[in-house]
Amino acid sequence: MVVKNDEYYVDMALKSVLPHVKGVYVQDQMSDDGTYEKIASLMRDETISLPGQIFCERVQTWVGDRFGKDYDEPKFRTMAVKRCEEIRRPDWILKLDADEIYTPFFFSQLEKILTENPDLNGVRVAGDRFISKTHRSVHPTSIETSPDGIKFVDPHTQVWRAGKYSYMPNPIISGCLHPVLTPDPVPVYWLEGINNVHLHRLFGPKAFAFWSEGIDEIDRTKPLYPPTSCPHWFNSDVNMGKSEKIDFSWPKYVLDKWATWEGGIW
Repeated sequence: MVVKNDEYYVDMALKSVLPHVKGVYVQDQMSDDGTYEKIASLMRDETISLPGQIFCERVQTWVGDRFGKDYDEPKFRTMAVKRCEEIRRPDWILKLDADEIYTPFFFSQLEKILTENPDLNGVRVAGDRFISKTHRSVHPTSIETSPDGIKFVDPHTQVWRAGKYSYMPNPIISGCLHPVLTPDPVPVYWLEGINNVHLHRLFGPKAFAFWSEGIDEIDRTKPLYPPTSCPHWFNSDVNMGKSEKIDFSWPKYVLDKWATWEGGIW
């Protein structure tokens, strides 16, 4: 996990994985908003994590916006992977971003998949980008087809065998965002279902940044409620326009925080 100024989201991300993993390595790039303190509080809370389960290392190798044009994401993600391997000595690595969660379904399937497929080097899942509590976006340009002919929306290899892979720039996307593993971790298992859920379109500080990308002028003096704050962007094909209605059981810790968001749950 690589974080910088993700205080609002990081506890939800960690809560989603802590019951299912042996250890977590966090590279905190000198957050100054309380992210480190939030992680430290989870490390001390024995109702959430086991002693020593989270290892958080502050790294001052980058000054500035984590997603600015000069930020080298492949470099820092690889740095985090290597440190995770040094400290945790894992068999497998799971990538976790601060503004996403993994589902219990994912972990229930993962153990079975790795046990029954000893030659695997990776597991690939869709990146579910929910637009509301009940709808996820399905933009045509983000769809890939698995070898079995199953369509996946925004798939990423999120689990891979440790000690073999690092990150490189995405050959399809310009800049350093959304890097990919090299070499390609094949054979890889394409896991269907709701496994990896992104939160940044739904609520929290990053929601303002996302919904400001559209064609609507957002009034930041008012609570952000995308259906009315930015209706054109909200209903575009990228978002609600080609979305799918999904019956998904949201974790209580997500719903509780979402309910306190001044825009409310939509």
